[in-house]
Amino acid sequence: MLNRRILTKTIIDKVKLTGKPVGDGVTPKGAGWTGGQPNAEGTNFVPFCVVGIGTSSSSSGPISDFQADWQTTYTVSSFGVSREQTEWTADLARTNLALLKGTTLNLGDANYKVISVRVDAIGGIQRVDATEPQYWGQTDAYTVWVTKTATA
Repeated sequence: MLNRRILTKTIIDKVKLTGKPVGDGVTPKGAGWTGGQPNAEGTNFVPFCVVGIGTSSSSSGPISDFQADWQTTYTVSSFGVSREQTEWTADLARTNLALLKGTTLNLGDANYKVISVRVDAIGGIQRVDATEPQYWGQTDAYTVWVTKTATA
């Protein structure tokens, strides 16, 4: 059976290639407004991403191993101090996640090949008014399709 936690760690590691802080379901430390009150002298906004894990209900495969293929779902929320910075951060995340296609990963009981990294939705930009000045966020949805290739 697929060990999803290993795949999730791989997804997070790929998003980290953006060079921005990445949270595992939460805002990462050292991200957003840092150094004091937002927009005060000496403060800085550090763009960041948060990886979310969705339900993966689609599995398939041959009769001999009917759960050899999995379509796993994830979200990546990107945040920036401007619309442009937010989209730039999301673009970097999409580019880095695409690098997974064609790779083989040991996901516990077997090796699995990533046969598809599908961007299901490029999210709309939302302004977050919880701080002054505001910041922006965008959530993209992904399906990562893996297929069992050989016993580990």
